[in-house]
Formats: sequence, structure tokens, C-alpha cells
Amino acid sequence: MIRMAYVLSTCMLLAAGGTVRADSEKAKAILTKAQKVSQSLKSLSFDASFLGDGPLSKSLPVMDATIILQQGNTPKAPKIRIDGAKTMPRGLEPMPFRFASNGVNASYADDTRRIYMMGKDDDANPQERIRLLPPFFMTPDSFDKELKAHKLEYGDTMEVAGVPCHIIDVTYDAAETKKARICVGEKDLIVRSVITPQLTIASRRTRQLNVPSEIFVVRNVAIDPEIGGDSFSIAKPGGYRVQPFVKMTPRAPGASGLLTNGSAAPDWTLKDLDGKDVSLKSLRGQVVVIDFWASWCGPCKMAMPHLQKLHDKYKEKPVKVYSVNCRERGGDARAKSYLKEKKFTYPQLFNGDTAANAYRVRGIPTMYVIGTDGKILHSERGFKADLVPTMSRVIDAHLKKATAKAKADIGSEKSAKAG
Repeated sequence: MIRMAYVLSTCMLLAAGGTVRADSEKAKAILTKAQKVSQSLKSLSFDASFLGDGPLSKSLPVMDATIILQQGNTPKAPKIRIDGAKTMPRGLEPMPFRFASNGVNASYADDTRRIYMMGKDDDANPQERIRLLPPFFMTPDSFDKELKAHKLEYGDTMEVAGVPCHIIDVTYDAAETKKARICVGEKDLIVRSVITPQLTIASRRTRQLNVPSEIFVVRNVAIDPEIGGDSFSIAKPGGYRVQPFVKMTPRAPGASGLLTNGSAAPDWTLKDLDGKDVSLKSLRGQVVVIDFWASWCGPCKMAMPHLQKLHDKYKEKPVKVYSVNCRERGGDARAKSYLKEKKFTYPQLFNGDTAANAYRVRGIPTMYVIGTDGKILHSERGFKADLVPTMSRVIDAHLKKATAKAKADIGSEKSAKAG
């Protein structure tokens, strides 16, 4: 595993950066060569880390892993093996996980929560794969997006994890909503680091320098190593809960990454405290508030008394407030013990990992307000003290609109019958 102190020192070096020149032709030439190298590899192994800096360190997990790639049976995707551990924000112990894909079928095991997933590779996008394996390694279109980007800038060579690297800054669109700094090994043209700033309108307007970023770092690269043939599948361990993969919709550039207002809310069926099934479909005609949480998450626990107040405020109206337990450590028992201790009376749902993926939950708490028509009205990530008034405004406005529409529909129906 990669020592995080080493990674952090590397990230500080990269953040400081060197002189960046508007030498787009040189940057393009390097990325073109790097793409050819990526396409020519038979196998590759490396250690990798992912983390967030600044405020993102409080919402993103720290991940360390060893990654093995091998040329697949088709050029579409390589075979993949990821063995690692992640530490959640404010978490004390690393949580081991495993992911494997033969390019067609994939399997995943969360060895802390004892969850096993298996399915088609196209649907297999757990956050560990997304964050620890960006598409720069052994894929046919490794750098296509970068080569078609709005702007490329070449920076001075500097060392990343002891390897001299070309520094290339990428601006993907004319509005400058998405950028990345990609560090490519000077000799082998293998990516050693990617820093992705999480830009906001304010940071773009003020040209803010220290923007919170997602950071990916590579070391201990081995090109064309010998790999055992049984590395790219994981058998179901005994006693693990089986869940399907849920394909996540890619995050829109410059957006929060959450489902957009007006889009259809993905359906789910989850167990409540009594073990009974509750589905979103069965709640159609009511406003539904869902809050994704876990018992180890401090901000989640801060939000729950406010959700209780929201429930109490609307319990006589067509509004349902649910907390959906997900990414829990040690299973449901720990979450249920916490709920019993706090004596919350609003409804609780469990085993929400699959639903969390469908709702693009990348940090918790994440909350959604879903309208009577099953469409997203509002979403937010993190705890905010104005939770109740903010959601009340959304709920009240929607109920008023829904009531007016219902009256209009009744009036139209009566007119039609009279006519």
C-alpha cells in the first residue's frame, strides 16, 4: 500500500507546480505518444492512491490499492484486478475491498460490510474503480478527451513519486468548468498523477488558486509483468450479502454530480425497521425526502434531528421523510442500535448501497426531495443548519402547485362531462 504521508508530500509539490507555458503542440504530442504506449501494453501493474485535499478531505474517502491490468480478449477494455482499502472521513480503520473484471463480467467484494457484487463489466462502476483507475491505462481511447480538449498547456518537468514527469494542464471546455493536471512519466509515458480541481462559479470568477481537488497518484509501475490467469475474478465468499451492480450516470462537467432537478428519481425497494418492503413507486402521489447516511458519519448524525423535525412538521400532509442507511460498517445492527439510542420516530430504511449508487451518492449525508410525480425537486450534499427551512420551501411550493393542478384537472373533467 502507498503511505499517505508520501502521497500528501507529492500532492503539495504538484499543487505548487512549475511554470506552465501555452505550448499546446508539445502537450498534444506527448499525449499522442502516451496513448500509443497505453494501447501497446500487454500488461501493467502499479500502486495507486486517491484522496481529496482541503474541504474535500472531510467528504471523500482515502483509498490505497495495488492494481493489475492485462490485455483483454477485445480491445474495448483490459482485464482488471484491484486489491485495496479505503478509509472513510473520520473513519478509524481501513476497509478492505477487492474488484476484478475479465472485460466482460466483473465481481466486487467489500470485506468489511461483507457485500458481494457480480454482473456485467459495463454496469460495474463501484467508486473504488472510478477513483483508482482513470481511463488512462490500456484503453483504446486513453487520451481522446484530452486531445480534443479546449486547451492544453505544457509545464516544466518535475518528479512525482521519484519519477521525472511531463506536466500537462488540460482545460476541457471553453467555459473552463472542468480542468485537470496530468503528470506523465518522461521516459515511459505512463501517467503518474492526476489532479482534478473541483471548480465552482466563484473560484472561476476570482481565479482562485487553492481550489479543493481530487488527487490520484501512482507509483511502483511495472510494465508487462507476468500475471496469473486466475486473477480476474472473485468467488463469492461465504456469508456475504449479494447485491447487483448499478450503472452510475457520469457526472456532468461543473455540476454537483447529483441527479438533476426535473429528472426521474430511480425506483428502489428497501426494508424498513420491521423488515417490510417500502418502494418509491408505492409512494407516488406523495412528496418523498430521502437522506443517505451511516452511523460512523458525524455530519449525518448532525442532520438527523433536523430530519425528525421535518417529519414532525409534515406528518399530517402527503410527505414522507426517510433516512436510508448505506455504506455501513458492521451491518445493520450498528445503525439500528444508534437509532434506538436516539429514539428517532421518522421512518428508516436499510441496505441502501445500491440505491445510493443510483442516486450518485459520493459523500454522505446526501439528500433528495422527490415530487408527487416521481421527479427530483431538490438535492444537496452535506449537513446544513438551514435544512428544515430550505426543504420546507421546496415542499410547500410543490404541494401548492400539485394542489392547483389537481383542482384544474377536476375542473377540466367536470367541464368535459357537462359538455
